[in-house]
Order: sequence, then C-alpha cells, then structure tokens
Amino acid sequence: MTIHKGTKAQIKEAKEIQEKIKSGKMKIEFAQESKINKYLHSNLSKKFIEEVLFYKEEDILISDLSRLTDFPHDEDFYLKKIKKVFGVTVKGDKFIWQILKQIKDTVYK
Repeated sequence: MTIHKGTKAQIKEAKEIQEKIKSGKMKIEFAQESKINKYLHSNLSKKFIEEVLFYKEEDILISDLSRLTDFPHDEDFYLKKIKKVFGVTVKGDKFIWQILKQIKDTVYK
C-alpha cells in the first residue's frame, strides 16, 4: 500500500504504522459482526448503505462498532438522510446495527 495524502507528519506516522504491521509488532483486530450481520445483505441494508451512506454493501466493512461518524459526512447529514429516506428520526449516538434495527422495527414491522 502506498501512502500519498496527508501532511509530512501524517505520512511519516502512517508509514511507521505500516512497518509495525508488516513486522508483526502491531496487529489489526476487527470488531465483532454478530449484531450487524442480522441486518446486512437484506433489502433494508442495501437501501440504507446505498441511499444514506452512498456506498455499495460489498465495498465497505461494517462491524458491530460502526457508527455514522465513521463515514465522511457529519452525523447530522446522515440523520437527515435517514429521516428523508425512511421517515425515521434516530435519536442519540447509535451504532449502525442499532439504526438498522430501529428502521426495521418502525418501517418494516
């Protein structure tokens, strides 16, 4: 992986991290997916990911700890988009799986 963007300090730090991973001094662990997997690969998740997050489901990694703030736009942008697309007002800082559950429980009863 080649690192191209960022300040000189950010690029240097990214390269150091990359070397630690390659050498085995640092490991990457992914969060569990048991809760989110209940909602992925469904019409609901496809619509949510494409129309709210602007990705294709197969192009992103979402875990049980994924939040709206993990994506490029600010949280308010996504909350408004959820309201527009699904007619659901999401309250509080929630994980993606909790938002999908709330939409399913509200819209897809």
